[in-house]
Amino acid sequence: MSKPTCEELEKRIKDLKKIEEELYLQKTYFEKLFNSAPEAISLQDDNDLIVDVNEEFTKMFGYSPEEAIGKPINELVVSEELQDEASMLSHKVIQRETVEVDSKRKRKDGTLFDVSILCAPIVHEGQQMGDYAIYRDITERIKAEEELRIQKAYFEKLFNSDPEAIVLHDNNNIVVKANDQFTRMFGYSREEAIGKPVNELLASKEFQDEAFENSHKVIHGQTVEVESKRKRKDGTLFDVSILHTPFIHGDNQMRVYAIYHRDITERKKAEEELHIEKTYLEKLFNSAPEAIVLHDNNDIVVNVNDEFTRMFGYSREEAIGKAINNLVASEEFKEHAAANSYMVIHGQRTDNDSKRKRKDGTLFDVWIIGAPLFITVNRWEFMQSIATLPNARQQRRLGSGRWKKRGWQEIFK
Repeated sequence: MSKPTCEELEKRIKDLKKIEEELYLQKTYFEKLFNSAPEAISLQDDNDLIVDVNEEFTKMFGYSPEEAIGKPINELVVSEELQDEASMLSHKVIQRETVEVDSKRKRKDGTLFDVSILCAPIVHEGQQMGDYAIYRDITERIKAEEELRIQKAYFEKLFNSDPEAIVLHDNNNIVVKANDQFTRMFGYSREEAIGKPVNELLASKEFQDEAFENSHKVIHGQTVEVESKRKRKDGTLFDVSILHTPFIHGDNQMRVYAIYHRDITERKKAEEELHIEKTYLEKLFNSAPEAIVLHDNNDIVVNVNDEFTRMFGYSREEAIGKAINNLVASEEFKEHAAANSYMVIHGQRTDNDSKRKRKDGTLFDVWIIGAPLFITVNRWEFMQSIATLPNARQQRRLGSGRWKKRGWQEIFK
């Protein structure tokens, strides 16, 4: 084999220098990347002894490179109770596995903290030279996750203890979640409800159009409140008050809450009975042969019946809102009228003869009964009184005993 010429040697030297420069650049680049990485990195040989650590490692664990290099990584950063776990991870990496795990590691001062660890082998030309470990401090993440778990547990408790039936469904009307009261009210278990279209589950055939119209509105960002009927699992219909509201995160509508307020069947029944009773009393009020006026504690007219408008000549619009005594008591009877009002407003019943004036100013004889009505509205009490003013002469012809047995007389007792 002939010796290389000078030209060939020079070329080889140049090539070697070029390779050395490239290696130097790569090494410089690697060291820069290694030390500027935001995670702590340690390099170990195949005996788990530390070969190098980056700047973030020294900040995170508190060891200088001189204190760390040459030490077994697990003795340096793993507490006694986690040694078995760390040895198992090292064994896996030696077997050329890449391992990623959340755990705890200790600092130089002995304090433990939460870390995410990525361990991987370093292999060159088929031979494992060692491994590297990347540590990320996840203390804040763990804290946030714990707070989220607490909030979720609180929400679940609140969600399931709510006295109203609540169902959460997606934008395709598919049930995602239902609370305990929902299962009680409608008779479906969670397993039966979740994954089903909410309207097919709860809306009977005759209410399907209404239900889909409500869903369309709320899916397009509207809040809908309505009273309707919905069906139980056994097919029975019942009255409900429903509140649909969209759940929006950022700019996107994620899901929809539907809150079915307590079964309002009894309330509906009571309202219907109240409506019937109110209609009956209004009929009785307006068909009474006596003039009746209802006024408040300030003597302001609240309502009058048909006979009042005929007897006194005022329309309802002219009478309501006016002081009753200014309306029907002439000057010489003002004091008498005020005395009657005072007695009634203070809870007493009045029954006397007097005179009152019509709209045209004419005076006529009347028999007046005044009585208090106690009405509680929103915790405030309003006392209102009724005055019946039939023509006294006519009542005397009928006989006072007969008049006093009339229905309105009984109401005043």
